[in-house]
Amino acid sequence: MSADNEPAKKRRRDGTAAANAAPAAANAARATTTSIPRAQFGLTPAEDMYHLGRQIERRSGMKMGTFATEDRKFREFFGGSVFVALAAWRLLKNNDLLPEESGMQAPQYLLWAMFFMKNYPKEGPACGAAGGSTNSKNAVDPKTWRKYVWPYIYALSDLEGPVVSLFMFCICIKLQTHTLLFTD
Repeated sequence: MSADNEPAKKRRRDGTAAANAAPAAANAARATTTSIPRAQFGLTPAEDMYHLGRQIERRSGMKMGTFATEDRKFREFFGGSVFVALAAWRLLKNNDLLPEESGMQAPQYLLWAMFFMKNYPKEGPACGAAGGSTNSKNAVDPKTWRKYVWPYIYALSDLEGPVVSLFMFCICIKLQTHTLLFTD
């Protein structure tokens, strides 16, 4: 390599670094101008939930796919889209249904519960999916799995009243309006 190519290579590196810094600065500016709460990774809640899902799926080191691909993989693993998981999380939070023990109020445990309800695996595969293989030092103990999953399943079942009654209320209002408008 000649000495003339060295400054060009350095400029490319600097240009790339500057190009990478520009989106980071834009994200920082967006974070200060919007009211979206930032969570674990400093991203929007949807992006944060994708990252949590990728960690549980053991894909965090892999390259991010397109939105459609990531959403499909999330739905395949957890049984619903990221927006369903976020809606469930917000409903649990707004209705004060999150488990009250300290350390249990984390979205990853909601994702564990969603995984369990979709797949209904035995404890071994479930613990492996949550924290690594059963031989790994990162494996989740079955007792820990049960401690975190079941409170979220019960909390989600407690959402039946607010979610179903609101849905039924909207349908009843629509039917009554239709009946009032189109009957003699």
